[in-house]
Order: sequence, then C-alpha cells, then structure tokens
Amino acid sequence: MLSHFTYLRVLNLLLGIALAATSFYLSFRHERDQIFQRYTSEVDALASSLELELGRNIALLMSFRSFHEAFPQVSESGFSIFSRNAREFNGGVYGMKWAPRVREGERAAFEAELQAKYGIRQITEISPAGVQQPAPVSEEYYPILYSEPAARQELPVGYDLASRISTRTALETAASNNQAIASTPIKVTEGGISSFIYFISLPLYSRNAESEEERWQNLKGFVVGLYDIDAIFDNVLDNAWSWDASNRISLEDNSGQISAETVISLHKGDNVVEDERFEYTKQLTPIADLQWFLVGRPSHAYFQKHRTLFPYMLGVGIIMFSLMIEAYLGVLRRVDKELQDAALVDGLTRIPNRRKFFEHLNKEWPRAQRFFRPLTIIVSDVDNFKKYNDIYGHVRGDRCLHDVAQALQKCIHRPGDVVARYGGEEFAIILPETTLEAAREVADKCRQAVQDLAIEHTGNAKYGVVTISMGVACAVPEEGLHYGDLIEMADQALYESKEKGRNCISLYRMSAEQRHLQPKA
Repeated sequence: MLSHFTYLRVLNLLLGIALAATSFYLSFRHERDQIFQRYTSEVDALASSLELELGRNIALLMSFRSFHEAFPQVSESGFSIFSRNAREFNGGVYGMKWAPRVREGERAAFEAELQAKYGIRQITEISPAGVQQPAPVSEEYYPILYSEPAARQELPVGYDLASRISTRTALETAASNNQAIASTPIKVTEGGISSFIYFISLPLYSRNAESEEERWQNLKGFVVGLYDIDAIFDNVLDNAWSWDASNRISLEDNSGQISAETVISLHKGDNVVEDERFEYTKQLTPIADLQWFLVGRPSHAYFQKHRTLFPYMLGVGIIMFSLMIEAYLGVLRRVDKELQDAALVDGLTRIPNRRKFFEHLNKEWPRAQRFFRPLTIIVSDVDNFKKYNDIYGHVRGDRCLHDVAQALQKCIHRPGDVVARYGGEEFAIILPETTLEAAREVADKCRQAVQDLAIEHTGNAKYGVVTISMGVACAVPEEGLHYGDLIEMADQALYESKEKGRNCISLYRMSAEQRHLQPKA
C-alpha cells in the first residue's frame, strides 16, 4: 500500500515535469517571437536603406535638370559626360537616354539629323513581334536621340517612346505634373540571368512653367534613366552590416507595372522557416509612382544564432527544484517511517511494543482464519521482578528487562514471528502456523535462554538468577472466537506456570468436550 508521501512524491514529479515543459515551451515561443521581431526590425532598416538608395539614384534625373537649366542646349557630348559620371558613381544606373519632343512638322528635319549622325533614316517603333519598324504619323514624337551607353539597345536611338500607350501615358503624367514617372519595365537577359530594367522619365522645359498648360507649351523633352533595381537592392544588402545572408528576402513590384512576374530581386537564403506566420512584408514609400514591397522570411540558422539558453535553463531549473522537493519529501518519508517505527518499538527494550503486538495480531488472526491455520500466543513474565527492583534498583531493573527482551528476540527467527513487550515485565510472542507442541519447544528455548543469562537475582530464591514463566495457547480461529480469547487462554496458562513454582511452561489445551491446563516443567 502506497503511503501519502509516495503519492506526494509522484505528484510532485509529475507537476514538476509538466511545469518545466510548459515553462520551456512558453519561454521558447516568447523568445522565438522576440527574435522574429528583431528580424522585422532588420527588414524595416533594410527598407529604409533601399528607399534612400533608390531616391539617391533617381535624384540623378533632377541633377540633369539642374545641369540643363545651366546649359539649356542638350548636346551629345554634355549628355554623354553627365551620363558616364552618373553611371560611374551609381551602380544601379543601367543607362540614360535623351528623348526630345518632336512635332509632326519637325519630323523630317529630325530624321535628317538621325541620318547624318547615326545612319538611321526615320523615327521607329517596335511591333508586338519585337521588330523595329517606321513609326506611323502622329501629332508629336518622343524619339531617343542620345543614349549612354550607346551599345545597349533596349531603347535604341530613333525609337519613339510615345509609340506604346502605357509609356505615352507615363510621359503625359510626368509632363503634366512636372515629376519623375516610371513606365513599364523592360526585361533584359545577360549571361542567362534575367532582370527588370525600370526606366523613369523626367520632363525638361524650355523655361519655368507653373500651370499644366504652360508645361505642355514649353515641354522640351524627357531625360530617361534606366535603373537596374536588382543591382541597387544587392548593393543595399552588401552594405547592410547586420543582415544575415541565410535569411530569405525578396523585392516585389506591386505597382501594376508587371502583370505576370512581380519578384524583382530574390535572395533565397538557406534552410528558411517554411511557416507563413514568420513571413514579413514591408511596404516601401512609393517612388516615381512605383510601389515596392520587401517580403522576407528568417532562416532556422538565424533563430539559432539569436537564441539564448534561458528557456533550457528555466526548464532544467524547475526540474531541479522538483527533484529537490522530491528529495526533501524522501527525507520526510524516512523521518516519518522512523517515527512510525519508533511508535511501534519499546524504548527500553528495543523490541516491538504492545501496539505493534496487536497490530501484527490483527493481521495474522484473519489470515489464520481464512486458511484455517493454527495461531499460537506465548505470554511470559519475569519471575519476582518486583523483588529485583527492590533489591537492585530500577536502573538495573531496566537493564534486566532489556537483556531478557534481547534474549527472547534471538530465539525468534521466522519473518512472521513477533516478540513484544506486553507491559511492565511481561512479554508476548506471536507464532503463526505453529502447533501447540512446536510452540512449547520455542517457549522452552526462550526460557532456557533467559536462565542462561545468569543475571543475579537473590530474590528469586529457588534459582538465584533471573528466570521467566511462560503460558502457551494455540487455536485455529473459528467463528465466535476472538483473538482476545486466545490471549486470555495464554494468561491462564501463565498463571498456572506461576502456581507451579515459576521458571516453567504451561500449555492451554482445548478439546471438544473441555478446556483444561496441562503444566509442563
């Protein structure tokens, strides 16, 4: 049967494990969320840097406008020098173009200039099939006149920017609002790698114009910047000292400029957490009417890098605390057992006391009754012990009782046998499954062992040493018989031993007809 301390120890361990697991999980998850917040902060910082870099690159167009205000005539050499310098110090500038405004009446003269400079006979457009062909008659054109570098022919010299509706709309918006506007990006492939090149147009006027009507009247043309946003983004990442390259980050276009493909630049990362809860999207401030988003996911390595030992220490600490409590409960259990054992042991003789005697008898009696087995009780008494105390004093009397008890204890060997101090100078022995004759032999052995102690006792005149008298009773428990009756039988047998002169054994015999005492010397 488990004790209440055992239940407490088991409950403590279960609660400790549950609390440690819960604390570890909550702490681990909280730290994970904090790390993800750190990641989002890094993406926000990356977005700010990208906005600054994009703004700085696009600001080149405004620099060209300032250059044009100082030198109103846009010459090929001036444009080339400015463009080369711009590209040298800004890696994201893919190229620059100058597209003057050409009205229908000016087309012939412009085409003659193209013929003289580049051998191009007419203003062109690009068909849906990708073939360059003469541009149809229109009220006005915005053909490319200067291109830097000239080798790149994504927007070739002579190509009319207004030949495509989407581009023409962007030019008109830029001219009307006097601001840089982006047109549909161009997909280019170099070395098997495809990227999008955005071209942003800024209008130039022959003089300052306040109203929209004045702007159209004085529109001179457009300076066009071609930007490799992927290169700009890579440059920002290379200079982001805190960015972990194992994370995934992509720049996506959500401005409607690209219909099918929206990912402008993608850094896949390594072993990224494939969980939508850890995907973070940061919207950039619109630039040149373009709307970009940074979309990122952290990697497992990023989480490992920033994790601490706190969740593990917390879990282990709680387990250790539970083990300490368990150890303390173990100590309490041992102390409790010692106290319980002490409560069942006679303090003087160091053998079981009267309480232990009856506790054991309460267990053996129903067992003997259930299996119809004999149960024997031996009751003994130190002969003339009162005289011993009177002659030798109580201290020696206590020592005498201790020695007698130990002598009796040594005569009892079976696990189920119990010898106990019944009270004062009386001792009792329980012998389960022992017949009356077998019990008589045990009793005689005990009697002789006490006599062999040779403890001087002048008051026990017949023997001169300490002796004991013993009464033995045996019964097979049956209905109507109580173990108290068996004790009374043993007491009667003990009384008979004293009547016979002490230092002897008496057996209480029962028969169907009668019960009588038969003393044995």
